[in-house]
Amino acid sequence: MKQLTIKNPVESSGIGIHSGEISKITFKPAPTDTGIVFIREDLPGVPRTKALTDNIVSTSRGTNLKNINTVEHVLSAAYALGIDNMEIYLNNVEPPVFDGSAVEYLKLIKSAQIIEQEAEKQIFNIEKHIVIEDGEKFLSVLPSKGFRILATIDYPGTAVGLQAAAYSREINSYERDIAPARTFGFLEEVAKLRSMGLALGGSLENAVVIDGNKYLTELRFDNEPARHKILDLIGDLSLIGRQINGNIISIKAGHSMNVELARRIQRLWM
Repeated sequence: MKQLTIKNPVESSGIGIHSGEISKITFKPAPTDTGIVFIREDLPGVPRTKALTDNIVSTSRGTNLKNINTVEHVLSAAYALGIDNMEIYLNNVEPPVFDGSAVEYLKLIKSAQIIEQEAEKQIFNIEKHIVIEDGEKFLSVLPSKGFRILATIDYPGTAVGLQAAAYSREINSYERDIAPARTFGFLEEVAKLRSMGLALGGSLENAVVIDGNKYLTELRFDNEPARHKILDLIGDLSLIGRQINGNIISIKAGHSMNVELARRIQRLWM
């Protein structure tokens, strides 16, 4: 398999879910072995940050890299499309959230025309069982010839309750089954988050909002929150820097555990 990039630059803009500020995002082609690189064109020196675990600075309400926050949705779309090399220019601290899913990113990248490059794609086959546990939270990866994820979440006493979702790169369609799943949150948390300078751009237009035992947003799937956990996990695992083959089981896991798994996988070949 050959490495992939895009043929043409494309751009779009929208509000950042936490910053509440309008951000322009531009995708540009990149040479082989470049990887995915974020470029803050609004900052002095136009700093470049490669999308790798070494550049993660926090996992608070999203996965945040040096100079750029909340990268998981755009990285999820790029990873699902098999993009190996691409420059992502931003003029603000966050990519646009669009509708809270990965659909717009998927459309944008595909509209740029995905093309093959000369170099071979780097694929890492998981050969060792890795387990991460934190109380009731559990995340593991097992050897496999494909790429599959099973995710469960549980929010007792809420409309979400116990949910499960599954994805297989070989069987499911990311574009149909995972990309449309939007980020979700609880109404009772909104005031607290905004007092912390978070969720300033969040609304019913870009998130599934839960108020106790009811949804304030019409769902796209019965298990949309669980599917979004898979979307986020794919984005976080992309920070390994290459495609992987492995079976992943996620139980109540979030960004911090996703990132820890990515780091442990990366250590297997370093």
